[in-house]
Amino acid sequence: MYFFPRAEEMKAFNRGNFLNKVCESYLGNIVDIYTYLESTIFLLKLQDGKMTLDIQPFIEYIKEHNGKNHRAALGGSTPLFFKTVLSLKDKMKPVELGDGATVHTGGGGWDGRKGNINIGATIERWRFVEEVSNFLGIPQENFTDTYSFTENSFTMTGHYSREHRDYLFHVPEFAHVIVRDIKTLKPVKEGQRGFIQVLNAYGTSAFAGASILVDDIGEVVSYTQCPECGYRGMVIKLIGRVKGTEAKGCGATLGGDGVGGN
Repeated sequence: MYFFPRAEEMKAFNRGNFLNKVCESYLGNIVDIYTYLESTIFLLKLQDGKMTLDIQPFIEYIKEHNGKNHRAALGGSTPLFFKTVLSLKDKMKPVELGDGATVHTGGGGWDGRKGNINIGATIERWRFVEEVSNFLGIPQENFTDTYSFTENSFTMTGHYSREHRDYLFHVPEFAHVIVRDIKTLKPVKEGQRGFIQVLNAYGTSAFAGASILVDDIGEVVSYTQCPECGYRGMVIKLIGRVKGTEAKGCGATLGGDGVGGN
């Protein structure tokens, strides 16, 4: 179950044409990579050119699987997921989906905004995990998040850490990330923070960038190995975006009148 529209609807939303090439949602194309069961429920629906959120299937789903420890995958837009859980806390008792369930978010939105979606407050990662974990009865170690952006050609997946109260993102072996000091732009040491720069292994006719310095701030947890799961490679934490920058990008395709109105 996902707080996303179906991939084809996400790609069709605000689709355009630039220099005789079709321009459509980056996030929609990422979502389209994966294979979903026919029973998968997508809570955002494209109706009359607008995205509308319907949380009733979500309520019915968690009630149906309460206490049964079924395998279940939930995820999607962080702001919509979080806002829904907070609103339901005052209307129904918590459920217990068990350790067979997982929560995977992606597309950003930790500042509470994505496209036309705005819940009016920044979402702290530790609070998101604790609130959703407590309400749905899913262990915190079953939470993962994906980080990327429109100009990039790879994603980084992170698992939640109780010790760090944050997600630890693994840099894939086919990519390279440099965290640069904000003042000097020199690469930082483990435990230090700076601008995130990503380097891609290839370029294509549709993708011009091979090395991109973004306005996201990251912290190097380790250059060699994840301290919790043992993954061999660089591990980073995301601290946030530089103050004063505008929230925009692939997730803007989730916007539209009526989102979050239920």
